[in-house]
Amino acid sequence: MRVVTNPPFDRPAGLAMLEAQRRAGVKIRADGAATLHCIITDKGRLSDCQVAREAPEGGGSAALALKIAKEIRLLPVGPDGLPTAGALVRMPFQFRMPFEIRPAK
Repeated sequence: MRVVTNPPFDRPAGLAMLEAQRRAGVKIRADGAATLHCIITDKGRLSDCQVAREAPEGGGSAALALKIAKEIRLLPVGPDGLPTAGALVRMPFQFRMPFEIRPAK
C-alpha cells in the first residue's frame, strides 16, 4: 500500500486543521496528542481511520482527532505528483488548551 507522508491539504495545513476543528465543533479542554492512520478516498476525505497513538492515553485526544478527521479534505495529487486516493496517511494531531493573557492586578 502506498503511504503519503506529507498530505497535501486543500488549503494551508494549519488553516485546514483549524477550519476542520471548528466545523467538527471540537473544543479543547486539555493538552494532548493523537496520531491516526487513515486511507485517503478519491474525494480527498479520510476514511477507515485507526488510532495509532494517544497521549495521554485515555485523555480524549483520539476521539477529538477522529471527529476532526471527518472534516479534513486533501488534494487528489500528492507532493510527488502521484494520486493520493487509496494511499495510507499518518495524521498527527496536537491539541493545546487555549490560554488568555490577563493584565496583572
